[in-house]
Amino acid sequence: MPPGELSDVEVANLGERPYATCESSLNLDSGTRGKMTKRSKWQESISVGFQVFAKDGDDEFGAVRDVCPGGRSELLVNIENGGDHCIPLDAVVDVHHEKVIVDVARLPESTRRLIEHAHDAEVPGL
Repeated sequence: MPPGELSDVEVANLGERPYATCESSLNLDSGTRGKMTKRSKWQESISVGFQVFAKDGDDEFGAVRDVCPGGRSELLVNIENGGDHCIPLDAVVDVHHEKVIVDVARLPESTRRLIEHAHDAEVPGL
């Protein structure tokens, strides 16, 4: 099994919402579903559908599926070939042109591995 990939048993044990227990160390009580208020360091507010990047100029590795689910200070991001995972807001370094830029060094090792392999299933030339 490739690194970062869950076995069928592990997936079954996660249930319907594997991201439901994700929680960052930052706690913001003002979260909203679908869109969040702009933080002063960001150029734009985060919305569902924004593409997520490890660095500005790199290929995107996922898309925002929910903003502050359950009022938690994180984004639910669908990582390509990796499924839905939570990204803490304190890992977001910038937001502009409907792009969310994250500092992957602030993410758990398991999430970093998924990001590194987000494009492994792509067939060149298609």
